Amino acid sequence: MVQMGLGIRGLQNVAKGGFLLSLMVGTGIETLDFIFNDEKTIHDLVAGIGVEAVKAGPGTLAGIVAATITAGMTTVAVMPLFATAVAVLITGFALNQADTYWRVKSRQK
Repeated sequence: MVQMGLGIRGLQNVAKGGFLLSLMVGTGIETLDFIFNDEKTIHDLVAGIGVEAVKAGPGTLAGIVAATITAGMTTVAVMPLFATAVAVLITGFALNQADTYWRVKSRQK
């Protein structure tokens, strides 16, 4: 049976699941990069996972804020989920651009 939790508790569960999913995907990508790149060390792996985990936090926070604001403004149940997805995508893109510009991940050596 599939349950769809609407409301703040449902949004919190969606945010928690999204945060955990982003951690797992980020860890998987960093691990594959470590396995297939001979120049990577274990320190690069741990630093890369750490940077990706830190970037997941603001993305999740932006999604929760967007969903909460949207839930207060509309009665359409799908709109907070859509706002969450858009906010997380924009925040993730901005954080990746900032990481590229300031080379945070490459400086963690």
